[in-house]
Amino acid sequence: MPLPSSAVRAARLLAPLALLAPAALAQEEPIGVFTNPGKTLHIALREKILGHDDPKIEDEYFLVSPDGRSLAYMLMGSGALSIVHDGIEGEPFKGIAPETIQFSPDSKRLVYVGSRDRKTFVVVDGELFESKALHESGVSFSPDSAHIAWVAVNEQGDRYAVIDGVEGEHYSSIGERGVVFSPDGAHYAFVADRDGYQTLVRDGVEGPFFERVLDFWWSPSGEHLGYVVDSNGSKVVLMDEDPVAEGDTIGRDGLVFARNSDHWAIAVRKGKSWHLVTGERVLGPYKNILPGLTFNDDGSHLAFLAGHGKGMVLVLDGQETQDWPGYQTLRFGGEHTAMVVIDDAVKRHVVLDGEVGPAWDSIDPRGVVFDRSGKHWYYIAQDGDRITVVSDGENGPSSKHLGSVPPSFLSDGRLIYSLREKKQETLVVDGKPVGVYPRLRHFVLSPDRTRYACFTGKDGEWTLLLDGEPRGTYPFAPSPPVFTQDSKRMAFLAGRSRKNFVVVDGIEGPAFDIIQRRSVAFTPDGKHVAYLAGTADKRYIVVDDVLVENDYTGFHSGSGVLCLDDRHIAVRAARGGTWILAELELL
Repeated sequence: MPLPSSAVRAARLLAPLALLAPAALAQEEPIGVFTNPGKTLHIALREKILGHDDPKIEDEYFLVSPDGRSLAYMLMGSGALSIVHDGIEGEPFKGIAPETIQFSPDSKRLVYVGSRDRKTFVVVDGELFESKALHESGVSFSPDSAHIAWVAVNEQGDRYAVIDGVEGEHYSSIGERGVVFSPDGAHYAFVADRDGYQTLVRDGVEGPFFERVLDFWWSPSGEHLGYVVDSNGSKVVLMDEDPVAEGDTIGRDGLVFARNSDHWAIAVRKGKSWHLVTGERVLGPYKNILPGLTFNDDGSHLAFLAGHGKGMVLVLDGQETQDWPGYQTLRFGGEHTAMVVIDDAVKRHVVLDGEVGPAWDSIDPRGVVFDRSGKHWYYIAQDGDRITVVSDGENGPSSKHLGSVPPSFLSDGRLIYSLREKKQETLVVDGKPVGVYPRLRHFVLSPDRTRYACFTGKDGEWTLLLDGEPRGTYPFAPSPPVFTQDSKRMAFLAGRSRKNFVVVDGIEGPAFDIIQRRSVAFTPDGKHVAYLAGTADKRYIVVDDVLVENDYTGFHSGSGVLCLDDRHIAVRAARGGTWILAELELL
């Protein structure tokens, strides 16, 4: 059955943590409206107090939510500890376990564990749940943030799972992994012990009891649950309670699912022989099966490496390929299968779809890398002291070192990278050198991978290269260019004569004494650009040519500008000793 839904949980989900929803912003009165000189853009400013820069705050216990919109920190008072969440101080405790302070994946919920009066409290969105102690697995949110679970201990030493605040059955022990949610967050499972026997509890329902439950695995969809048990001296593999394999030992991969959850495989040894068991057939016997069972993206192909004769063999969809003394990596790319093998002379080869490539002294540990389509590929090889990038079977130029531009695929399958030798970098596109430069830095690809940008030069003179063409030279270029989501526009931070400015589509913006690095951001529609700037005595949130300020003294260095949607922007700012969330609405 699915996870329980209760009025208690529903109330918690409605707790006022989603304060940045655009609809909610629109309902609050702004504290000011800022306009550009041409009066073409109006920006309403609202603020929310997040907390205070108190000297009693422990820096290592200062936590920022994943989306950067909320703060939580531990405050040390006179004989007590408390958690401050978005400016609101919680209940005092004798002790708080700092490692338990965590936001949910969607940033809307907060949990931590405190203790007082010899009792333990799990605090979920401000609500307290009491127990004698907490299991070593701690507290966990489901991947979708909708549910929360932990294992508690009562006065009698019994263990029980708590799901969304609801106490479950009591057991003498619960497995060290505690409660494990399915990837979709809709289900949960844990191992429980009663009277010396163990069971796998799924969504609150006990399965059969065995001597021991060794491990369990959710399918990516959460639809299937496989596990391995000790039963009468054998290891038995069960899929959704049905026995599917039995042996003396299982492989180190455990149970491996395809991404679509429709197929699975597990290596099992019985006696001296190994077999690979899938949902459709049993393959083997083999001398051994190496870790690294691999399905392709749609689950239609399965490959693994097995001991055979005096060497190793790749088994692809049940068919054995040529024996090799050793293997390095195995990859799927679309309909292609690529592996790096080791021959008798300890040379490396790439074998693509059964075709053996040239010998190299070494091949990069990543092996063959495919593009998103699976039609193009590359690997990095070395002979002696020379490095070569091989792309689609063609050798590129060689060099002693790779450069600062890592091999990256453009949308049309062309490969771009750089090589470094004798204090110069060569930019290579589609296997051909397109330019030699003293240095390259801050390389970025546009979101659609049709464009690229970086800076070239040396200290005091940096030229922007956009799609290989020079586009302006600046004495100072401290951070990478930023593209819009549609890849049509670009902005970057630059400087000249001790002033900093942002260049948008080749046009320099206003100069400031300070512009925060990596704070430049476009709204999702690409129509507006925002960044954080300042003069000797002022700090501004700049949106296009509108300067928004309210006696700010600084900005949080780790979060920058958060463009929530096309019309709403959030920034964590400071005013004196107070942390503020500045919320901007573009009117």
